[in-house]
Amino acid sequence: MPKLKDREPMVLITFHIPEKMLEALDKLVEKGIFPSRSEAIRVAIRDLLRRETLRLRNEEVKYVLG
Repeated sequence: MPKLKDREPMVLITFHIPEKMLEALDKLVEKGIFPSRSEAIRVAIRDLLRRETLRLRNEEVKYVLG
């Protein structure tokens, strides 16, 4: 794991989430799957960005190849 000084600066964001989702997220933290809500959300966003970036690249390839 990178040292704190090697990490990109963090930016605080605020968003709304349904209570049931928050409860499910808290259970993952309680079970030790994630160390915090923030880390779980960072992982989810990272995975979403990777998946969608790959999907977009695949769509571009399909468009070019016909």
